[in-house]
Amino acid sequence: MRKPTITYLVCAVTVMIALSSCSKGIKYDESDLYGTWSCSDGYTYEFDGNHTGKSFRNGFSPIGFEWSLDGDMLKMTHHGQDSGVFTETLIVTSLSINRMSCYNMIDPDEKRTFQRE
Repeated sequence: MRKPTITYLVCAVTVMIALSSCSKGIKYDESDLYGTWSCSDGYTYEFDGNHTGKSFRNGFSPIGFEWSLDGDMLKMTHHGQDSGVFTETLIVTSLSINRMSCYNMIDPDEKRTFQRE
């Protein structure tokens, strides 16, 4: 009778540890994103308080997007005229009122740095 109880307890503890290690528990203040940022990818991004924004670079039309920040996950759904709708997810590694560092969730080698304008 004790062996199944101990086995169940060990399994439950193992699952809890595994699940807690998946989340970093980082929560950034989304109001730090509001405003205009220059990015190392060559674009300028404007994040509005109503979870919309636009990205642009010299000589190109602005591309509108919706954004959300959930913990350390920044999702941007872009609405380009030629490129259609696409969503990218960035993992934020640091965010302050003047600077943000992140990487692409699909390609962690694609790192970006944002500097407030």
